[in-house]
Amino acid sequence: TIQFTERERRSALLKLQESLIHTTEKNGIIKTMGVSSFEPKLSVEILDQYVKELKNIYTETFREKNIDKKNFLNGRLVDTQKELTSAENILKDFKEKNRDIFKSPELLTQQNRLLRNVTVLTEVYIQLRSEFEMLLVNEKANMNVFKIIDSAEIPLSRVSPNNTNNVLVTFFMSILFINFIFYLEFYIKSNKEEIKKS
Repeated sequence: TIQFTERERRSALLKLQESLIHTTEKNGIIKTMGVSSFEPKLSVEILDQYVKELKNIYTETFREKNIDKKNFLNGRLVDTQKELTSAENILKDFKEKNRDIFKSPELLTQQNRLLRNVTVLTEVYIQLRSEFEMLLVNEKANMNVFKIIDSAEIPLSRVSPNNTNNVLVTFFMSILFINFIFYLEFYIKSNKEEIKKS
């Protein structure tokens, strides 16, 4: 029910992008993904949503790649089936009209041509059909290539801010700062004595 402004949406998207940490291998495969946020449960929910969206994008991209090939093969299958049916009907009609075919060499030649036409169209249809089936099998197989080895879990301990590190850094920085002040004070005192001597 809350309506966000365009600026708020962009800001939220930028924060989401900044919260995502991932490492990829040389071949582009995402190895690990992580999300950094103020709430452990929220981190898990964001990461699960990221993974879900990635899977959808991958599936859709793969489907779009194959859609043109699928449409072409499907169209050619329909056309070839019509041509094959027509060629078979022509051959059938020819055989019904010419029962005494062995007496005429011309009729035998014509029958052989019709048979060859049916054979060629049958082979083309079988080839197209097998390619179409292979495409469907590959599509199904590649839909499951996106694999999640370990799903997101709620972290047991807080990663940041690391209070121990912060205390140690502050302590050492304080010591350095105090040493610097003492050195500066010492330097000023020693220079005053030299100025008084001259």
